[in-house]
Amino acid sequence: MGDFRHTGRPDGKAIYVSMYWGQRRQRLARIQLPARVQARLEALDYPSLNEEMGVEAALSYSIFVGMRIGLPVRLTGDISVWKPAWGRLENVDRELPADTGIPVVLN
Repeated sequence: MGDFRHTGRPDGKAIYVSMYWGQRRQRLARIQLPARVQARLEALDYPSLNEEMGVEAALSYSIFVGMRIGLPVRLTGDISVWKPAWGRLENVDRELPADTGIPVVLN
């Protein structure tokens, strides 16, 4: 369990895991990288990150890549996808999200 950050405004200064619900209500995500980072990873023969995957896989892989290249990882997208058992999800934006039943802690 850990502390995680959510934003609705990706800024290109971090790795973003964009969460959403699949057609069969599965928890899915895509990893979004700054263009310069994507090119660097392709040059190093990292597996493609531009694929739909489960939230757990996307989060795990993005944390690994973030640690290797020194970038923070942030969550974006539909916060109702987040399971509270995964850890605390903190909203770094000023506005409150829609009521999803998931505790979101504001700074």
